[in-house]
Amino acid sequence: MELVEILKEVADETRLRILNLLKGEELCVCEIEKLLNLTQSNASRHLTRLSRSKMITGTKNSNMFTIG
Repeated sequence: MELVEILKEVADETRLRILNLLKGEELCVCEIEKLLNLTQSNASRHLTRLSRSKMITGTKNSNMFTIG
């Protein structure tokens, strides 16, 4: 991933906050929503962008996400 693309993804405060949460542990979508006071659609939108950029990984079955 190019530096410009990385910077675009982390330019959003919510995505930075999600990355900060995930650096310490694996979390499910519902935990991220609750910790950051996000709606389900808003959390999903940000998680999708981070997943597409391969900054985080997730599993559909458990809805768990982690950095990497």
